[in-house]
Amino acid sequence: MRKRIRFRNKETKIKIVGGEIAFNFEGKGIEAWANRLVEFGNAAEDMEPALSAFGNYMLGSIDRNFTAEGRPNRWASLKPTTIQDRFRQGYGAGPILQRSGKLRKSFRSNAGKDYLRITNNVRYFKYHQTGTKKMPQRIMIYLQDRDKAQFTRIVRQHLGIER
Repeated sequence: MRKRIRFRNKETKIKIVGGEIAFNFEGKGIEAWANRLVEFGNAAEDMEPALSAFGNYMLGSIDRNFTAEGRPNRWASLKPTTIQDRFRQGYGAGPILQRSGKLRKSFRSNAGKDYLRITNNVRYFKYHQTGTKKMPQRIMIYLQDRDKAQFTRIVRQHLGIER
């Protein structure tokens, strides 16, 4: 008579920058657990579909940042001298960071099997993102809790944990 082994682990977690994946293995016998682990491993070898999907999601999140002029914290208001300069150049008083729209439209997502990059090739992007002595920081790429939750959902679907 063969003895059945039941393995249960409720707290196996893998932390990834910006998110967390929790694995729960249940099944009769170690073979079922091992087979499921192999399935996870096979799916995890090429994360490009999940990372690409999350990159597209983040482009939407960045766009929502521009619409709200900062989330969760609003961007610093424009100085009166900046508003005067904008009027002199033929632009309105706002919205913030959207004089021509070039900065907002220049975000790109690039994913591979083990990386995701969100970039902006506008030369002055980094000064706004990080701030300077003369310019307040206005964070455009910001990983919020809802973004982290979406990342977890996307990865769990990719790994076959959720359908």
